[in-house]
Amino acid sequence: MLKKDFAAQVAGFYTNIRDMIGRTPTGRVIDGDREVTKQNAGDGGICGVELAARWRFGPQWTVFGDFAYAYGEVDTYPTSEPRARCEPLSRLMPPTGHLGLRWDSPDRRFWAEGVCTVAGKADKLSTADRLDTQRIPPGGTPGYATFDLRGGWRASDNVDLWLGVENLTNRDYRIHGSGVSEPGINLKIGARVRF
Repeated sequence: MLKKDFAAQVAGFYTNIRDMIGRTPTGRVIDGDREVTKQNAGDGGICGVELAARWRFGPQWTVFGDFAYAYGEVDTYPTSEPRARCEPLSRLMPPTGHLGLRWDSPDRRFWAEGVCTVAGKADKLSTADRLDTQRIPPGGTPGYATFDLRGGWRASDNVDLWLGVENLTNRDYRIHGSGVSEPGINLKIGARVRF
């Protein structure tokens, strides 16, 4: 196997969070209710890893994929009490990956590929996430798998045309925290013109 036929990437990260803006009790009581405000009060962090690889195992065939995982916690005030609690970071994406297979014509003018997207259940929720039932279902956003087919044609040196059918199984799913279900089976047509 030649090096040009295989490529891989690995990236890890850690983000230190200091003074994240959040809902914070002021300590004042107004008409029997505890006053809260938004201010810099949350400390925490996010860490994660991203992996990607591509292998051309034949003159016209390539398999490719990627995976991402992140976890984070931050201090929050989930109630009006002046007691901070460390909780999962709000709306953090669940483990997500893609796996695909691509075919290119010998002259590289035509291509076709199939891609599967898989996302795990997003159930590491903050108190705010659990209360936001318009965007996040009770218990967390369910995991999902979708399948897409795409193909394209390089009509000239300056023009590329492509066609895709997404969500072939007509799966009812949503991106975590979006509050909107994604489209069912759908068709996309596109063109790219370079000058």
